[in-house]
Amino acid sequence: ALGGIFLGFSLVSCQPFIDWLTGLTENSVTVYVPTERAQPLDVVVVLGGGTRLGPYRPEVSGAGDRVVYAAELFQTGRAKRLITTGEAISSGSAELEGKIGPAAETIVIWEKLGIPTSDITTLAGRTTYEEMGHLREWLESQPDGENLRVGLLTSAMHLPRALRLAKARGLDKLYPLAANYRSNPNQVLLIDFFPRASALSQFADVQKEWMARLVGR
Repeated sequence: ALGGIFLGFSLVSCQPFIDWLTGLTENSVTVYVPTERAQPLDVVVVLGGGTRLGPYRPEVSGAGDRVVYAAELFQTGRAKRLITTGEAISSGSAELEGKIGPAAETIVIWEKLGIPTSDITTLAGRTTYEEMGHLREWLESQPDGENLRVGLLTSAMHLPRALRLAKARGLDKLYPLAANYRSNPNQVLLIDFFPRASALSQFADVQKEWMARLVGR
């Protein structure tokens, strides 16, 4: 029994195995890659969660590639407008009182990267499901909402679930955009087979996405 526990723990903390599991999730969706010759996207929706509030200013977090990628698409003319989502979740803690949410943090970063405030729209939502609901309402309020080319940008691991939740809200014409790939296709080294805490953390995220798929979310 102890040997079985040790082998199981070693497997789920082995980076090559976790990278393989992560790749199954990240590559389950064919992403849209904007090119110079392609028609620009009218809107790119960036789901909140890639930022944090540092001691002096908002910063990008480990999933912050989505924030930078969206800015890149706008600055290169491949996206005409950006939407950021997410609001602060109240926990009742006095320490968190007055903290700004992911959308506000993203806007501060974008403005410092030279993106005009007039080209940024904010949508509320504490969860991805709520954010998709607010996105549908926003599109319905636009005169040509049905014809807009809308890209949905989030972490590659989270993208399949985000698309399922968007479809549940009646949004089935979004262009999937992925950032923050976590699977490592590079050459595997011997040291990668030793257990590591980072692999366990990554396994927990993969497990969360797979459990969401099993329950239809």
